Amino acid sequence: MELRAKVGLEWMALHIYSDYNLIAVETKESIIPFRGMIAQQQKIDVMTLWGERIAAGLCISFALFMAWTAWNFPAAGDQFPLFSCGSIILISILMILRTFLQPGVFTQKFEFGIKFEDLKPLIITVIVVLYVRAIFELGYYTSSFIFLIFMTLFVGVRNYKMIALTAVILFPLMYAFFELFLRADMPRGILI
Repeated sequence: MELRAKVGLEWMALHIYSDYNLIAVETKESIIPFRGMIAQQQKIDVMTLWGERIAAGLCISFALFMAWTAWNFPAAGDQFPLFSCGSIILISILMILRTFLQPGVFTQKFEFGIKFEDLKPLIITVIVVLYVRAIFELGYYTSSFIFLIFMTLFVGVRNYKMIALTAVILFPLMYAFFELFLRADMPRGILI
């Protein structure tokens, strides 16, 4: 699709490549891409068709499990988790529908080879679930401290001074906000 508009004394063409998720403004001299994408009529390697479907199916399964877990939370504590799970399920269904409505967007071939980089999102998800469980065993602040240190190292941050500075600033602020300002009784554990 192309839209034309007069900007100043010059006509500009706004190209919207809906099949390729690209938007660009064309002037007489150049093509200016938006969001740093190169405005060429070529398909973008997003994900494989079956990879998108499998990822959406796993998200639906995980959301159903979490909704089942949160279903009987006391004092209307189930509302936000159920809303979040419902949103995840809706987005995952839209992902699956997209694979049927726009199959041309998915250009990579499905290869079932597992590399560590491919497993990182899954590993992070498992670590987050374990972190939430650890909050009730070790306490909120202790498990959050361990989670912060471990995750920054896991994702590749190696600036130890910045990690320590973040922890020194973040945790007293978290404690002051939750315990003193909100007067929330966060789960207690080993240290705090």
